[in-house]
Amino acid sequence: MKKVLKEFIPLGLVIFAVISAVLFIPMGLIHILGKPFYDVRKKGFLFAFGWWIIWMFRVIYQLWTSVKYLLFQVAYFIDLIGNVLFGELLEDIVTAREDTYLGKGGITISAALGDLAMSYDLNKTGIWLVRILGKVENNHCQKAIELWEIREKYK
Repeated sequence: MKKVLKEFIPLGLVIFAVISAVLFIPMGLIHILGKPFYDVRKKGFLFAFGWWIIWMFRVIYQLWTSVKYLLFQVAYFIDLIGNVLFGELLEDIVTAREDTYLGKGGITISAALGDLAMSYDLNKTGIWLVRILGKVENNHCQKAIELWEIREKYK
């Protein structure tokens, strides 16, 4: 029973996050818009307005940081789903070895390719794919498998 409930924890967290956002984001927005004026209320309107502009740029930058994080998480999610749905076919394309991390849930395609690359089990197509991913980020597949191994170690 505990294992079944554990599977629904992410759903509960999403529901909690949505309810919290509906309650607290409006209050935070009012605070963000008014705080610079309150902080410099004795310095004059022009100074307060200039400080407000600087404050808004800081807020926009922090929002952009959050959006970048969200985009990374969406890309990671798509990679995980891609490995589950496309991994077995990709395994047949990039290696002769069977029973790899390709096609398994909870690990990205990049990490699975990194594992195959580190064990020298990739064919020419697999090596080419790892090199292409390496152009996006230096040693991308190796870094992905190392990160996955660290996460698995501390689960």
